[in-house]
Amino acid sequence: MTALDLVEFGGVEPAVAVRRALAPTRGSRNHDGLADWTRHAVAGYLDAFEGDEATPVPTPWRQVVRLAAPDPRGVRHYEINAWGRRFRSAGGVNELRMIGFRNGRRGTGELAVAGFVAASGDPAPERIRIREFSCLTGQAELLYDRTRAETLDHYREHGRDALKNAVDGDEYRPGESCVACRFRSVCPARAETPGVLGIADRTRPRRTWSVSNARKYRGCPARDHLGRLRLPKAATFEHSPAAERGRAVHAYVEHRHRSGGVCVPDVPESWPDRALPVDEIAAGTAMLRHHAEVCPLSLAPTELRIEPNLVFDDTAADVVVIAKPDLLYRDGDSLVWRELKTTRADPDRVYRTLSAIPQLALAIVLLGKHAIRDAGPNPRVELELLHPDGNDLRIYDVQDPATRAEAEAVVTSLAASWHGDDEFPARPGADCRTCEVVRWCPSGRAEVAS
Repeated sequence: MTALDLVEFGGVEPAVAVRRALAPTRGSRNHDGLADWTRHAVAGYLDAFEGDEATPVPTPWRQVVRLAAPDPRGVRHYEINAWGRRFRSAGGVNELRMIGFRNGRRGTGELAVAGFVAASGDPAPERIRIREFSCLTGQAELLYDRTRAETLDHYREHGRDALKNAVDGDEYRPGESCVACRFRSVCPARAETPGVLGIADRTRPRRTWSVSNARKYRGCPARDHLGRLRLPKAATFEHSPAAERGRAVHAYVEHRHRSGGVCVPDVPESWPDRALPVDEIAAGTAMLRHHAEVCPLSLAPTELRIEPNLVFDDTAADVVVIAKPDLLYRDGDSLVWRELKTTRADPDRVYRTLSAIPQLALAIVLLGKHAIRDAGPNPRVELELLHPDGNDLRIYDVQDPATRAEAEAVVTSLAASWHGDDEFPARPGADCRTCEVVRWCPSGRAEVAS
């Protein structure tokens, strides 16, 4: 958007505009992957609208609503904005160009509100158009074309309720948005847990951290960083047969648990939710039968949470820590955090230490620090290992000093280098061939080409 401002309002040549937009700020340069993405998006936008004679509008459009008396919310003044690029065409047409990754995902309410905003301005437009430009495909799609009167009617019919739902919503949804939230210090859904990562440094940019991010960073810092920038990811890429079998086993167990039924050894032949080799189907079937022997639903737990999103605010590191257990359930008065792993190899060889299962280490740290409310007097962490020849249920005492020390060391070792990194360099290698953001990584593309 900065580059396009320079082009449309400053008359700067596109290549120069991109270079200026990507110039280092506060001593930090932009990542090579972000530079690749920006050049791609800007070039696509300019190509899509080449020859268009509409005039760019520098002043943001907004609809201002002033009430004579406070409404039930106690508010008298509202301002409604729409994000995008603004243009005025001959004949009194206001055109809003919305920017996205892919076309066709705008709801009726969103378009009604955007049209209402685009109907503002002086002089008032006679017609409203909304186009959506996809930075990924380089295509521009016309989504909305109405007279001003039709636009206002459309807003009254569809837009008001959409805005009302947005303004009146009172549900707490802790997650990545907690990073920039100005109200986090008074949020009742926020769990303040200083020291989870074992890092005492609040000078770094506030970000999220999860075991999934940590694994990606450990393999390639650029892969994690470009994913965090929300650059478009490849829609599909191949997984190994073993990985696909593991996902299928997890999906079947999750479905059974969500349906409320105790898992049983009688596994239907149709259990895989994806195509698998015959030997992986046989291995997965055996694993599911062994899971039935240790299925926690057989304990009739009073509380059962399947893959919940847990969010913790490590105020010592100024990082929002996100975790997603396979299962949380209550055994008596105490909470149990269970993770499930599958392998055809010897589990004692593959999973000897907590460093091989970092999500387990994080679970031990969180429960050991009483980060989860109402965890009860004796919370514990369980690892359910399934293999074709049996199962192995390992139980970890989160109050045991040696166990906690090992877990804390694992978590800190994963987070420390990421926390202090400013460059996020690429580490080209075999994994580039299955990297979801390799399209934007010059080093990765060179590795794949070679």
